[in-house]
Formats: sequence, C-alpha cells, structure tokens
Amino acid sequence: FQGYDYRNLTVRGNLQKAFFHGQISLRDPNLSFDLDGESDLGSPRNHFDIRGTVQEADLRKLGYTRDSLTIRTELDVQLDGNTIDQLEGQANFRNATLVLNKRPLSIDTLSLLSAIEPNGRLLTVDSDFLTAQLRGNFLPNQTVQDLTALANEYALYFTRDVATRQAYYERKIRLKTMASDRYDIQYQFAIRDIQPLLDFALPMVRVATGTTMEGRFSVDKTALLTATIKTDSIRVGDVRLGASEADLTTSKFTDNDEVMASV
Repeated sequence: FQGYDYRNLTVRGNLQKAFFHGQISLRDPNLSFDLDGESDLGSPRNHFDIRGTVQEADLRKLGYTRDSLTIRTELDVQLDGNTIDQLEGQANFRNATLVLNKRPLSIDTLSLLSAIEPNGRLLTVDSDFLTAQLRGNFLPNQTVQDLTALANEYALYFTRDVATRQAYYERKIRLKTMASDRYDIQYQFAIRDIQPLLDFALPMVRVATGTTMEGRFSVDKTALLTATIKTDSIRVGDVRLGASEADLTTSKFTDNDEVMASV
C-alpha cells in the first residue's frame, strides 16, 4: 500500500461484498495493531465502527512523514462519509503516546466530534490540553489549505520584496480554476494544561492554563481573521506578554498583497 509491503496480516470475520465484520491483526515490523468492528464500503456513504489498540506505528518507516514519528493508542471510532470533508461521527483515543524525533508526548484522552447541522458543520475537540469548537459552513480540507496559504502570504508581505510578492500573486491567479465558495467559521479555544503539547511541538512557546481565544475566520474576496484573547501569560522565545486581553482583526485580499489589520 503506497509503496510499502505490509507483512503478517491476520483477518477473522465475515466478508460480504463490501461489508466486513470481524477482527484484523497486523504484526509488521513498523505497524502492529489489533482491531475489532465493521466497515461498509458498499453503501452510498462509507461506514466505519472500529475499536482496538495500535501497539506501534512508525510513520516515517511507513512512508507518511519525513521526521521520525511513532504512535501508540487505544481507539474507538464511529464515522460515516466518503471523504474527509464528508465525515460525520466521533473518534476517541485513550492512553496514547507519540514520539517525535525522540520527544515523547502522552495523551490520556482525545475526543473528536464532527457533525453536519442545518447551517453547516460542527467540529469539537476535547483533550488533556485544550477544548475547541468550530462551527460554520466550511470544509475542513479547504480551510486548512486557506489557512496555510494565508500564513505564507503574511510571511511574503513582511519578509519579501515587491517583485517576489507580485510574481506569487500572478501565479496564484493564473492557476486558479474557479471561484471558491464563501464560508465563515466561528471558533472557540480554551486552554487546559497545554504545556506538554507545546514542549512536544513548539518548545519555544509557553501559554498559561486558562487562556481563551475566540473569533471568526471567513474567506470570500478577502480573508478575514478576528480573535479575542484573554491570558495570564504568553511567551514566545524571549518575548513575554503578561496578564492581558487583546482584540485582533486582520484582513487581506486573497488575490493581492494588500493587508488591513488592527489590534
């Protein structure tokens, strides 16, 4: 699968066309798991109801990451949908351990919920580190792409010259095949004990327990991001912010480098 030859797979259960109910075990040198449940790939919407344990998954050796990353977790997943953007249901992970380039991270519980509501989508995250809620008429894949592009474009604005920025936007307009649908996300984040996660992923950052952030992200002809932040302290490297409340609004045109911001 994707260029990797998996070995030592054991399957026990009932297979009827695209429906499977039973147990699957794998004892590959780089991926070991025991899973129990069912999957239905023959219905209009794929259905998955799976629980079990991943003893170890080495994502670099399996070809999914460049950095060394291994995962162990218990899981309980009920999902319906044919693509990431269509998925509805919940996924729960317990007693998980991630090791990134020899830096370990333990996760007692992580719960994800995705639901389609009359006015759009609801995504929630509940973990040891934080709780999060996103609600609106958005598609997760498109949102990730737009946020990544927005971060890159702000970096262009502050660190590159006019000619480089102009070439970037000329190429972006040339490659654009159709106008994206407008969408809007209302979000809320509440920080619990997030420091273990930051030590794992962003060692230079410190955020106090109890910090909250809420606001809006929308994309049309402009990309608009608002945030209201309340915190006892935030530190990035040698820069430290004490007890504060801050409101941020930033907006930029999606097809040129004009930026409007206020704090």
